[in-house]
Amino acid sequence: MRAFTLLCCIFLLLQPLRMAAQDDKICGTDAYHQRLLKSEPAYQRTRQEIKRKLKNFQANDTPLPEKEVTIPVVFHVVTNGISAPENLSKWRIYDQLIALNEEFARTVTDSMLGLQYPPQWASIYSQDTRIRFCLANTDPNGKPTSGITRTMTEIPQFEPDSDIVKFTDMGGRDGWPRDDYLNVWICDLDSTSGVAGYATYPGGSAWFDGVVVDYYYFGRGDIPNLSPIQNAGRTLVHEVGHWLDLIHVWGEENPVFDPTAADPDCTTDDEVGDTPLQAVPNLSCDYTVSCGSTDMLINFMNYSPDPCNLVFTREQARRMWATLSPGGFRYPVTQSDKGCRDIQMRQRE
Repeated sequence: MRAFTLLCCIFLLLQPLRMAAQDDKICGTDAYHQRLLKSEPAYQRTRQEIKRKLKNFQANDTPLPEKEVTIPVVFHVVTNGISAPENLSKWRIYDQLIALNEEFARTVTDSMLGLQYPPQWASIYSQDTRIRFCLANTDPNGKPTSGITRTMTEIPQFEPDSDIVKFTDMGGRDGWPRDDYLNVWICDLDSTSGVAGYATYPGGSAWFDGVVVDYYYFGRGDIPNLSPIQNAGRTLVHEVGHWLDLIHVWGEENPVFDPTAADPDCTTDDEVGDTPLQAVPNLSCDYTVSCGSTDMLINFMNYSPDPCNLVFTREQARRMWATLSPGGFRYPVTQSDKGCRDIQMRQRE
């Protein structure tokens, strides 16, 4: 009995350390993307074609459209138990969706940033991406839906380098057709991986398409089972950015996490003209210089904590529209008739 009590005490003492170790927002998209490039020749060819079309779009200097586009979203909650922390309430999901729309509309103002950023950056922020998201109101069979599915699983944690969370017969939940929906899976990702979420770039298989987010980084506010420093809902913003073809500000390769390295890699970038070159991710709200200019730590496609992870640039917004415009890989979802459901949070159950 004493041994059991001691083990319980040790477990409880280690829990704060485990949670603290989780608070750095690490994205698994790069590793996922590199694996597909090596294992799927068709994916590599499609990505090359997407990049070719992107260059043509960028060369035409096409402005953002005046009309907004709205993308139906379905959230697949995959949980190991009714009372498990990953079985998030619909209210937390609603509020996360509201946060997603607020960030893509850039409701934050320069005066709210509260950071001493280089003044020239103010001219390159996207004031509004014109991209919106709503809960799906019709499922693939034409029946009404809440836009949220819930699936019980015997799998306690999912590996971020595996896609089993996306398949019902493997213990997850099948995605809905990507031409009609953005699929977002919420689950418990392996806590030892340090991965907060990952996404598919345009160009992959329809069976795998979408975004996966660990429950601990999903939602906003000072609430239970949510990272205390990644609690503004911006992990989903980051991953949806990938889904819309944005890459990390330092490029597609997995970087070495050492900003003091004597020879930082400044040869790769994010293929966006108005973000400064950067060698490594920012993991704090302290400005650093890695490639001769100040790293844009306030960019959503960085790894900065949520309090200083705040903006897309204008060219990033245009890159997202390249995939949403006619002929773009994500264009079909802009024509979907599967949304939108009202999520006004008028009362709590």
